[in-house]
Amino acid sequence: WGSPIFWNNPSSPTLFVWSNEDHLKAFSLSNGLFATTPVAQSAVGAPAGAVGGALSISSNQNAAGSTILWGSIPLQDPDHATVPGELLAFDASNVGVELWNSHQNQARDDVGTWAKFVAPTIANGKVYMASDSGQLVVYGLLPPASHTVTTVDDAIAGSADNQFNYFGGWGHCTNCGGPPLYDQSNSWDNAANDYLTVSFTGTQIKFYGVQDPRHGIGAVSIDGSAETNIDFYASTRTGNVLLWSSPVVQSGKHVFKLRVLGTQNPNSTGNYAVADRVDILTGSPASAPTGLSATGQSSTIQLAWTASSAAQYYDVYRGTTPGGEGSGPIGSPAGTIFTDSNVVPGTTYYYTVAAVSATGTSAQSNEASAAVGSLLANGTYTVTNLAANMVLDDPASSSALGTNVILWPANGGNNQKWTFSSVGNGYYTITNLSNGLALDDPAFSTASGTQLVQWSLNGGINQHWLVAKSGGGYTIKNQSSGLAVDGASDAQGTNIVQAAPTGQSNQTWLIQ
Repeated sequence: WGSPIFWNNPSSPTLFVWSNEDHLKAFSLSNGLFATTPVAQSAVGAPAGAVGGALSISSNQNAAGSTILWGSIPLQDPDHATVPGELLAFDASNVGVELWNSHQNQARDDVGTWAKFVAPTIANGKVYMASDSGQLVVYGLLPPASHTVTTVDDAIAGSADNQFNYFGGWGHCTNCGGPPLYDQSNSWDNAANDYLTVSFTGTQIKFYGVQDPRHGIGAVSIDGSAETNIDFYASTRTGNVLLWSSPVVQSGKHVFKLRVLGTQNPNSTGNYAVADRVDILTGSPASAPTGLSATGQSSTIQLAWTASSAAQYYDVYRGTTPGGEGSGPIGSPAGTIFTDSNVVPGTTYYYTVAAVSATGTSAQSNEASAAVGSLLANGTYTVTNLAANMVLDDPASSSALGTNVILWPANGGNNQKWTFSSVGNGYYTITNLSNGLALDDPAFSTASGTQLVQWSLNGGINQHWLVAKSGGGYTIKNQSSGLAVDGASDAQGTNIVQAAPTGQSNQTWLIQ
C-alpha cells in the first residue's frame, strides 16, 4: 500500500519496503540484484489490516549518520475508518534503530489522525506531514536548551530570594498524606487579601497549587502588574497542578505574588487558596533580531528580519514617530515576516522587533519605517527634492542609455517631467517625458550609494518604484533593492543615488 524507497548509498545501495501487516524492511543491492533476505527490519510493525507504511528518506549528502528513513503508519486498521497515526524516524543504515517517533512526546509532537498513504515531505531541514485532522504538521530541530529550572517547595519559607514569604494566617502541612503533593507539603489560607510572595532572579515563574472541591479563587501577578485570577477548585483533590505561568520577562530580579480573594466558583464549598511549589526559569534571552526592513504596499506594510537564535516567537512594536514604538506588541509571529494591515494611508509607521524565548525577551532590533503605498494617480509630474528644492532632471535632455539622473533647478522643461504609471501594489514605473526612458537601478544593485540611471523600459523590478506618503511629500523606493531615491547633497548637478531609507528630507520628494 506504500511505495518502496531507494537509497543510493555509495557503500551499500538499499531498498526499503513497509508492506501491510509487516515490519519495515531493508534490502541491499549488489551486482545489480536485490537480496531477498532483508539486511535489517524495524521492531515496530504495521497494524492488522490493509495498510503498510508510507515512506520518505532524507540525507545530508550521505554524510555518515545523517540519512533518515521516515515512515508514516496508522496505529489501528484504517479500513473504512479514521484512526490515529504516527510518524517515525529510523537510522537508514540500520532500520532496527528507531531514532524518534511522534508519540514519545505526544502532547507536543502528535501528528493527529492518519492521512491514508501520504508520505512525509522533507525540505530545508524540516519534515512536513499531512494529517486527516485537517492540519499540516511541521517538525524541525528544537532550539537548544538555554535555561535552568529551580524548583522551590512551599515549605521553604522566609524573606530571601527563592523562598515563600507568607503574610496573614497561612496554615502549613509537611509530610502530608493524601494525593500526590510536591515534597508532601502544602500551604493554605482563606482570608481575603492575605497573600504570599516569592522573590527571584530569572525570566519566568510557574506556580503550582492544590485543587480540591473546597477550594476557591486566588489572584496572581508579577512585579505589581495586573492580577490574573486562578481557580483552585476541582471535583477531586489533586496536588502539584500547574495553575499559572508568568509572562516571559527580562532577566533580573522579580517578585511573584499570590493574593487570597476569599471567593469561590459556584461548584466549590470553600474558598481556600493552596500553594504547592514554584518553578523559576533563568538563563540568557534570545539575541536581538537584526536586519529589520519595512516595505509599504498598497494597503499594508510588510516587515522582514533575520532570525534570532533560540527565539520561540517575536514581538512586533509600532509607533508613528522615530523611537515612539509602544510598550505593547501589535503582533507576535513565530516566523520572521509580519504584515501590518491596520494602517492608515498618509501615515509613516516606525517598527522594532524583539525575540522571545523561554528565558526572556531580547533587546529590540534596529528601527525601520514605511508608509502605505500612496494612491498617486497615473500622470506626468515634476519631482522636487524637499531638502535641495531642486528637481529630478535628465541632464541636457539626453537620450543615451545609462545617463545619470541629477538634481537641477526647475525650468519647466520636458526633461524635468516624469510619467508615473502604476504596476500595482503601490509600485510605479517612472519614465522621462523627454526621452521615454525609465528610472533604473542599474544591474539590480543593492549597494547604497548606487547612482540611478535612465534605461529602456523592460519590466524589471529594478524599474519598479514604491511611492509612499512621508511627511510633507513622498518616499520613492526601488522594488529590487528596497533602497530609497536620495538627493545625496543639495548641490546643483548632484547625481541621484539610492540609499538606505532614513525618512530625512533628502529622501522626501514633492510630486506635483
